[in-house]
Formats: sequence, C-alpha cells, structure tokens
Amino acid sequence: MREQVGRLRVSVNRSAKSVALLQKSKSFPPLLRSQFGEDLILLALFGEEYCGFFVEAGGYDGVTFSSTAVLESLGWSGLLVEPHPESFAACVVHRPKSVVRQVALGAPGETGTVEFTCVDYMSGSASPLSFRSAFAEQEHVDRCRKEGASFSVTQVPVCTLDQALAGLTECVDLLVLDIEGHELQVLQGFDIDRFRPAVVLVEVHWTSEDEVVRKWFSDREYVSCGLIGCNEFFAPAASSEKLRSLIAVFPDC
Repeated sequence: MREQVGRLRVSVNRSAKSVALLQKSKSFPPLLRSQFGEDLILLALFGEEYCGFFVEAGGYDGVTFSSTAVLESLGWSGLLVEPHPESFAACVVHRPKSVVRQVALGAPGETGTVEFTCVDYMSGSASPLSFRSAFAEQEHVDRCRKEGASFSVTQVPVCTLDQALAGLTECVDLLVLDIEGHELQVLQGFDIDRFRPAVVLVEVHWTSEDEVVRKWFSDREYVSCGLIGCNEFFAPAASSEKLRSLIAVFPDC
C-alpha cells in the first residue's frame, strides 16, 4: 500500500511538473486554472496523453476556476454550458475548441425558457455566482449581496443535459457541475448509464441537498471519492480506487 501511495504521489507531482514545462512554451497558454487544484487531480488520473470528452456546466468565462481548460489545451474536446450572456460570449472566445451553449439545464419535461438571475460585480463584469432564479437559496443570494453584487434577470432556453449533448458524443469521460443549487434536476436529465463518465465533479453547498445528490449517485453505483475544496469527486464504484487514492495524497504533494 505504501508503494502504491508513493506511485500516486509521483503521478500527481509529475503532472504538475509537466504542465509547468508546457506553460513555459509559447504555444501553451497557462491554463491550469481550477479553483482548488482539481485539474491537477484529473491530469494525474487520465494521464497527459489521453484525449477524452468533457462537459462543464457553469462554464463562466471558460478559464477562471475551470477544471477543463487545461484538458482542452491538451487535445480534449467538450461541451461548455453557460446561461449568463456576458460569460457565454467570453466562453466562446476563450474556448474555441469546445462547443459552447447558452442554455439553462433542467429536469426532463422542462421546455421553453426559464428565468436566470445574472449576478455581476460592482465593476460591471459577470460573477460566477449567477443562478437559475427558481432554485435560489437565500444564503446564496445573501452572499452575493454581501460581496456587493448586482442582480438582473433574463430569459434563456432550457433543456436537459442529454438534449444539450445530442449529436456531440457517445461517451463522456468527465462531467463537471458548478450550477449553484439545482444539481439534482440536471442529473435527472442526464443518462448516466448511457454515458457512464469516469469522473463527475459536483460543487457541494453544505446543505441536506448534498446528501440527496450523493444518494442519486449511490443508486447508480457511483461512490464519493473525496472533496477538494468545495468540489466533490464521484466515480463508478468498480473503478474508484485510483481517484480516491489521488485525492487522499493530494494535500501532501
């Protein structure tokens, strides 16, 4: 076991060194941008030669806090979903190799348009804290106000994640959900048995809803592999050991 942990620690460190070297290249932008180092875990898990397909819902500007930006720069393809008009436009510019869609994700049966609350900083730039109005938690709204943000509402088309993925891929290797409070509804519109992602990364909110989401995964034979910051990693139970071990050694690297 000690040897295995040692190899995993080397894997994380090797990924970090490789990305650092790539970032010194003029052809490689510095896109190791996740909030807590999640992209480093993903690089160690998938390896630097593998090119898969990702989905990042809550893409923001495509770079800031992104767990997938570095993967795209290494050859991955994917789908970014971002309802905020300004952030969507930035995403299109920053992520030219990805499909970017300005929709709100929802549960099966939702059609037409839905109200989306755009949260903007005092400077006028978009905040990553924007949310679907119907699922606003008062604590989240209060946090935005405390940070001096302003609010405006807009209507955006709504669809399920399956519908957003239609025609793009038959396999999803990585799913990232950073959608400020309606994770369960989005998961209900995703055929996880069909796409069977190797990793799902979900923002937690430290409420009872987190347990509801964990049960949803458990019912589909996924397990929690641990937290990095406020983001929880899930993987199929049968193939979760490496991810769990990487997360366990990550803080010591």
